[in-house]
Amino acid sequence: MQKNKCSMRDKIAPITGYVLLVTGAVLLAIKTLSTEYIDTNGVLHEKFFLLPLGFSFLFLGFIILVIFYARNITKKNRKSKL
Repeated sequence: MQKNKCSMRDKIAPITGYVLLVTGAVLLAIKTLSTEYIDTNGVLHEKFFLLPLGFSFLFLGFIILVIFYARNITKKNRKSKL
């Protein structure tokens, strides 16, 4: 049973990391491509919320992938020493 949980986690972690990276990139692309303007009342209209969301998703995806691949490397090193 424990082996099934590990193998399931090993499949989900990289998928989650890559999905977060792609989502972050899409959010930043939407922010870049969206129009920003100042209306006649002097109010700025922009989708600023996409900027911190995009960078947060990129950061989380990067951290998840680094942890996942670091664990895989250490597991392989331990198995090769035995």
